[in-house]
Order: sequence, then structure tokens, then C-alpha cells
Amino acid sequence: MPVSVEKKTVKVKAKSRSSDKEKLREIEAELIDYGDSQVGNVIISAAAATFLLKGEDRHQVISLTEDETFRTCQKKLRCEPRMAAFVGVFDGHDTDMASEYCSKGMVPHILSELTGQSVQRGSQMWNIMGPDRANAPLAFDTIDDPTHSDMEIPFIAAFQKAHERFANKMDPPTFDDLSKLGGTPIKVAPPTSLNPMQWMATSPEPQRGGTTACVMSVFTELGEDQPTVVVANTGDSRLITDDASGTHRYRQVTTDHRPSNPAEKKRLTEAVARGETTLHRSAEHRDARIFPGGLAVSRTIGDITSSKSVICTPEVVNVPLKIGIEDGMERTQRFVVATDGLWDVVENEAVGKAASRNSKNATVKRRKSSDGVSRSKSPVRRTGSVTSSAKEAKRTSPKEAAMKILQICLDAGGSRDDITICVVDVTRAL
Repeated sequence: MPVSVEKKTVKVKAKSRSSDKEKLREIEAELIDYGDSQVGNVIISAAAATFLLKGEDRHQVISLTEDETFRTCQKKLRCEPRMAAFVGVFDGHDTDMASEYCSKGMVPHILSELTGQSVQRGSQMWNIMGPDRANAPLAFDTIDDPTHSDMEIPFIAAFQKAHERFANKMDPPTFDDLSKLGGTPIKVAPPTSLNPMQWMATSPEPQRGGTTACVMSVFTELGEDQPTVVVANTGDSRLITDDASGTHRYRQVTTDHRPSNPAEKKRLTEAVARGETTLHRSAEHRDARIFPGGLAVSRTIGDITSSKSVICTPEVVNVPLKIGIEDGMERTQRFVVATDGLWDVVENEAVGKAASRNSKNATVKRRKSSDGVSRSKSPVRRTGSVTSSAKEAKRTSPKEAAMKILQICLDAGGSRDDITICVVDVTRAL
């Protein structure tokens, strides 16, 4: 954890039911301020608010400026575009084994797949990492809506290998492991999930449980003006983003992978017809459950003994950014990524209103910009040709927004599940 991270336990009020009557009770939540980090002309600010009832949620926030092993690993692997920052939430179920694995190993898995791997787009194959990359540039999509990403193949492979290594009870890879391999892909033992019953019978300590995974990676490319955000999602954790104007206008980027989702329902119905799975609905649960396993989500990492129709394949999209200066106003794009402990209780619109950066009572943290990778505990100042109204505008910080979102979730009775909320701002240092 970076030295600049501020972590504290806070007491908050939450609604609970006792004999069909609602009452308020005081609970403990955790608020983590990851501060600001700068890579080139890009500034990333992040914070997280968590309430862990079952203790199965995990999250990871990491930046190039704050984690030396993360930075050194990418330098040794000659990574360009660089992964400037990573934010991920992992909603574990049955146990915290899979979510713990992913919170530690997902970033090394992604970097391993990006190193020296090829990305298919149309009829062309482009090498997107390593010394040959200069002769084969990566072209990110630039239209206004999230699009399927050129990064799809390596991210899918990373999720698949995380799934397989977890199934084989292997430790999550580290940045040091990756540096020692020098670009050689991380090894994965033969998949055990092909015959789960036999595997369970021979396994003295079964690797139980699974996890959702919703991650965003900020990539910076030397010579390019804008960074690129790549979002990969498996399960029903969710990511929303605003229009960089500081208002409450947010749009959902990810898809909830549940049996009620039309595309997932079609895929599962076909699996039922093949005799691979069954779907059951009960009064206890609002959505159908997938058997074997009884899962409410149709995509997870782990869940070795569940139906093989439950897959780990993520949906991967690029999110175009609208950051910088427009009409004399500074534009910062905000992202909210959270587990279903939030989304099952609070609608996107209400979360967007709580996450809005415009606030009369908010404060702004800033520091001076510099070239290349910088490290600082002081606030960031964005300099340049900005109007006085932009300089004086008040903005809620990610920490303030994360805490506000958590409170409205608890006010709505959301203390019956783990809740993990990460708020991320991406802007430009001028």
C-alpha cells in the first residue's frame, strides 16, 4: 500500500429491521483515500469506502507513481502504453478465496498477457507490447460511446488464467514473479474444472467459492494526448461514468451478468437444452439460480464445481475520455465502480447524483504538474489557461463522494451485504 494512502475507520448510521420495524444502528465502515498520482500529463485520484458484513469483498487500487514494483515491472517488460493506474472490485461468494486471489494477482495476470501478446482486430495482428511495438501502433477507438476494446484478447486471457490458477490452488502471481520471467507468460497447470467432481474427490482442501471482477485500467501512451480507459467485467459488479462536466449525468458502462440479462438468458437457455445446467426460481430469491452451484451470477472467476455454463469470460470495452479544458472550464471524468451491495439497493441515477463533483461545500486538492512520472504527497495543482470560474469551482473529492454514496446505500437498508465503492477521477495536468 502506498505511503500516501490515508485509511481510517468511520462510524456511520445504517437501517436495520427488528420485528418488521426499521431502526437505526451504528456500524463501522472503512474509508480509504488513495490521493492523487500523476503519470505524464494525466492525474488519477481515487478513494474507496467499504462496509464488510461477510468479509468476502476485496478491492485493489494501484498507480504507477506510488508502487515501485509495479513501475519497475512495466519498465523491465518495456510496456507501452503504460498502465498508469488500476482499480478493481471483487465480490466474493461462499468464501473470500477467489476475491483475495484476484485482488493480489489480477494486475500481474493482465501485464503478463499484454507483454509480447498480439491483439486481433479485423484481419490484422498487432503486437502491442515490447520493442517491436513502434512498427505496429495500437489504435484505440475514439467514438463517444464505450466500444469493444482492442485489448479484448489479453484481458480475456488474463481472466481465464486467473480462473485456472485459482482452480489449481496456485498462489497469485506478483510483479516480482513477472519481472523474473522477463515477458515469459505466467504458467498455468492443466485445468481442473473439466471434471470438477473427480477433482473435488481427490482434493484434500477444495478451493471453494468464486468472485465477480470489475476492473478499470488507465493506459497512457507516449506521444498521445489522451489516456485510454479499458474496462473489463465478469459478474454483476458495475461501473458507471459521467460526461466529465461534473454533473449527475452518468451512464452504465458494464453489463450485469445475471440470468435475467437477455443475452445471458439466451446463452443459459441453450445450455439447459444441451443438458449442461438447470435454472430454478424460488420465492426466496428474485432472480433464477444456476445449478449445479446455485449461483445468482452467470459469469465468475472460480466456482470450480458449479455449472460449466457459468463462465469467466469478461466483456471488455474502451471508454473514451473527455478530459482537459473546454470553453475555459476544466473537465475531469469520474468513475464509480462498486459491488452489487450498492447496485442492488441504489439505482444508477441516485448514485450519479451522490457522486456529482459539483458541490457548494466541497474542497479541491491540487498540486503542480511535472513531466514524466512524479511522486508527491501534496495536493495536485492543474495549471494552464483556465478561467477564474474554473479555478474557483468547488468539486467533491473522490473521498467525499465515496462516503456519500455509502451513506445513501446504508440509508436505503443496504447493510445486509458487503459494500465496496471506489470513486476515481481522471484529469489532465496542464
